[in-house]
Amino acid sequence: MVESYLIIVFIALCGFHTYYTFEIVDGHDLKELKLLIIEQNRRLNEFGNELEAVKFDLASQRRENSKQNIVIETLKSKLSACGLKLKCGKAEMDSRDGLAENNKEGSSRKPENYLKVFTGGLPNSLQTGEINIGDIQKRLLVTPVSSVIAFSAYMSRNEAHVVDHHILTFDTVQINEGNGYNRHTGIFIVPTSGVYVFTYTLMVGSDHEVCTNLLINEAIYGHAYAYSGSLNVHQTSTSTVVAHVNQGDTVFVRTANDGVCGQTGVVFGDTWRRSTFAGWLLA
Repeated sequence: MVESYLIIVFIALCGFHTYYTFEIVDGHDLKELKLLIIEQNRRLNEFGNELEAVKFDLASQRRENSKQNIVIETLKSKLSACGLKLKCGKAEMDSRDGLAENNKEGSSRKPENYLKVFTGGLPNSLQTGEINIGDIQKRLLVTPVSSVIAFSAYMSRNEAHVVDHHILTFDTVQINEGNGYNRHTGIFIVPTSGVYVFTYTLMVGSDHEVCTNLLINEAIYGHAYAYSGSLNVHQTSTSTVVAHVNQGDTVFVRTANDGVCGQTGVVFGDTWRRSTFAGWLLA
């Protein structure tokens, strides 16, 4: 009896499972699944078409950029050619003006006179046909350097609490021909080799003592000692040096560190009590 009951239950369950599966396969779900697959395929096709369109646009843009680059390079070449023509035209006009002026002054029509006009006043050796390669190189390759080298600066404020081995900075520049002096560091870097004059003047406060040196590449060339032994009396001290220096050498004023000077004072820097540093090229 129990076995018969189990068999009936098993058959019932199998029948239910079969019926349920049959309903899934043949119901709306299968149609919806097919429609979903069709829709996905359609979207994939659309995406593919859009991707191809993007690729085509990108290729067209690259071709257009290439054409624009060619146009730009062509315009650059034309501009360069126009600039060259303008320069040549100006040179030709200058030469014609020179010839007219030469004729106006009654100069003869000798070839060397015309050569002088076109060469812009080169040496006589070149005008007469005696060519000196060294002269040509000097005129064409060497840029002339200004012969005026000079600087002058002063302190705009007091240098308080002076200590040993300290570079003094003269921060207000009055003249700096050749741009050799640096107001931030107080150091003059020689632009051109030659004989220079360097001078500096310091004013210290009353009852103070300050010792300084003028140095060229860390070598002491000058000294200045300022001492005021009484109250309400200020003292000035000056040192002047003439020396031959080379391009790139450094010149500066620094407090001494020999252990003899007390360095107990203030170096003044104001309107009436001015400390200065200057130098210039002699020859």
